[in-house]
Amino acid sequence: MKDKSLESAMVRLDEISRQMDSPELPLEDALKLYSEASVLIKKCETKVAGAQTELHRLLTE
Repeated sequence: MKDKSLESAMVRLDEISRQMDSPELPLEDALKLYSEASVLIKKCETKVAGAQTELHRLLTE
């Protein structure tokens, strides 16, 4: 995820979730999607944490 916005990362996570629901998805592909999702989730968590920190800073000024 190169500088993807939180929103675009969430859209991609939704796409991955839908693909993972398919019973025809080969195991190798499922593992690749799982790995991609893990990276996206960590980046989303970082973005949200940064936004929370900024919001807290703004509210305490």
